Amino acid sequence: MVNREFSPKSNPHGLGIDHLLFLSRDIDQSAVIFEKLGFTTTPPSLHSAHLGTIQRTLMFQQDYIEIIAINETTPHNQVHRDHLERGEGWNISAITSDSIDGTRTALREAGIETQEPLSFSRPVTLPNGGVTEAAFRVVRPLRERLPNGFMFFCEHFTRDALWVDTWMRHENTARGIASVVISSDDPEQSAALYGCLFAATGKTKVPGGISIESGKARLDFLTPARIATLYSDYRLDQVGSLTNKVVRIDVGDLSAARAVIERNAIPSNTGQSGSMIVAPDHAGGTILEFVTRDTPDLTG
Repeated sequence: MVNREFSPKSNPHGLGIDHLLFLSRDIDQSAVIFEKLGFTTTPPSLHSAHLGTIQRTLMFQQDYIEIIAINETTPHNQVHRDHLERGEGWNISAITSDSIDGTRTALREAGIETQEPLSFSRPVTLPNGGVTEAAFRVVRPLRERLPNGFMFFCEHFTRDALWVDTWMRHENTARGIASVVISSDDPEQSAALYGCLFAATGKTKVPGGISIESGKARLDFLTPARIATLYSDYRLDQVGSLTNKVVRIDVGDLSAARAVIERNAIPSNTGQSGSMIVAPDHAGGTILEFVTRDTPDLTG
């Protein structure tokens, strides 16, 4: 029987995983890696000068992956540089917010302090050659309160500049982020803390951990031993993050995704549930697992 609980201290403005940030030392080289996996990547785009970063994205139906690299050293990208000292890959997660001010209030009520909100923008070159602007406002919880992965909240003001149909069509038939796997020595404690970040706070006990609903992609907090069992073919110490280990990508056709990867001579393995898994050194520093909506997941 599923044991499902709900936190009374949820954040009504936390509407699910918005995007995952994959840190890169070379933005164009990383784009080639993801394109060989069958993803469509957007053109490079520079963030506001005070951020000092350049990015490209893999856009899905309701979320996305952002490949991000340092363009110029600034105080605002210190956290990225710190993470890159360990390695490339998924190190940071962004949560959709419909109100950054409301988010700050909700987090404070849950005992989580934040940094000051930050506004920024970046130009977006559209498929038709036109240029528009994407604008955002973000806020970051203090890092010491989130020991199992760095997260921030993101409010979009120009969604149409990002969710462009051409960019959401991928040769590997990717549709979105199905779930993520985060390492935790105490999954119960991690789930209780991170559950405060989202409006959807249902949590489910699974073998070796706890899964929490974000409203979009699911977060699976698993013990290192459980992760090692599920992904025994991989050196987990080669993943760029100490805690963020696996991103599971929902695809419409697993056979099509496999065909792309085989054609491009990318090594892969079949997971215990029939999924397709690509190692970190061929997936931007993080284990990528391709699944369909019919693939048994970690809560099965």
